[in-house]
Amino acid sequence: LLPSLSMEPMWRAGGTDFAKAATYINHASSISIFTGAGISVESGIPDFRSPGGLWTKYNPYEYCDYATFKRKPELFWRMGRALILQIHEVQTGSLLFLV
Repeated sequence: LLPSLSMEPMWRAGGTDFAKAATYINHASSISIFTGAGISVESGIPDFRSPGGLWTKYNPYEYCDYATFKRKPELFWRMGRALILQIHEVQTGSLLFLV
């Protein structure tokens, strides 16, 4: 377990938590970053509800329903593949690519 980092915004904390986080990231073999939809939209990936977004092509009540997943898991994986392919089309230099 990592030592606890302050939840106070880094710009108010004097930057010490930022330095700690940078050290952990630098020494990690891999990291995951969770963001909101805004970072994807700025990178050219429509949010799920916008025209061209995932929900215009895949009904979430069908493709993300657990009972449906148990019966037809290929539906979920088809949608997941479409999302992954869309993410891989992100242009170099976009915010999402840089993260």
